[in-house]
Amino acid sequence: MVLDSFVEHRTVTNVGTDIVSDRDERINRYFFHYRNILYVSRKYYSLKEKLYLWYNIGSDVLRILFTKNNQKLHKLKVLLKGVFLIRK
Repeated sequence: MVLDSFVEHRTVTNVGTDIVSDRDERINRYFFHYRNILYVSRKYYSLKEKLYLWYNIGSDVLRILFTKNNQKLHKLKVLLKGVFLIRK
């Protein structure tokens, strides 16, 4: 029965997601984050919510470019791939 199930999470920390400040080994997960949020936004978000989402994506791109961090190109590649490879 589902009520009797047990789930073990093996993540070190379970805090909010931020592609700019996250560890390098977790960067590839953000492809799914951006892909999924854009898919959900197409189905359920209002125009105002979609514009706010695109504003946040743009600010993430700018923060990657202008913040001193490792793996800038890899982070940009993952973000843009998640944004532009969404299918209908």
